[in-house]
Amino acid sequence: MKVYLGLGANLVAPQRQMEGAMERLGEPLSVSSLYRTAPVGGPADQPDYLNAVMTMDWDRSPFALLALIHRIEAAFGRERLVRFGPRTLDIDILHIPGLAITSSDLCVPHPRMAERDFVLVPLSELDPIVATALGFTGATPEGVTRIAQFDQVAGRWIMNKRGSMEKDGLVRDRTTGSLGEQEASQ
Repeated sequence: MKVYLGLGANLVAPQRQMEGAMERLGEPLSVSSLYRTAPVGGPADQPDYLNAVMTMDWDRSPFALLALIHRIEAAFGRERLVRFGPRTLDIDILHIPGLAITSSDLCVPHPRMAERDFVLVPLSELDPIVATALGFTGATPEGVTRIAQFDQVAGRWIMNKRGSMEKDGLVRDRTTGSLGEQEASQ
């Protein structure tokens, strides 16, 4: 079955963590551009997030996928200390066409997906019909900035112009092109 996943991070090396998560999830069918967005909810002093949406094929249960996601998040240092707080990696199951699940562990489609520009904008790149059905108007809202396009062959995001990625302590690694937190010595 086709699965839509949302990826986000705002601590340590967000881009590298998201790329590493995709490697562990398996071959993506499609991957959106990478976006920088302000945090929604949670502590006011946390850094901006990097967000993207990907699709993949999955042949096991959605609950098995959720278990895999939790293992991947833990491997990248995810701690669930504060609701909507900063995180090294966040992966959400957004949508599985033709399937609805409501349980204490998993809700599909994601219950807040339609309220989040950081989901709707990248989702609109991959599936404009689904994004429009959720209320996406086609305009990119203020505060959602595309900073990189995904290179399917390289399996990573390729950065846009340098000036768009060094805001809020995120800097490009000169070797890999990945975004990470600015080090204290800089």
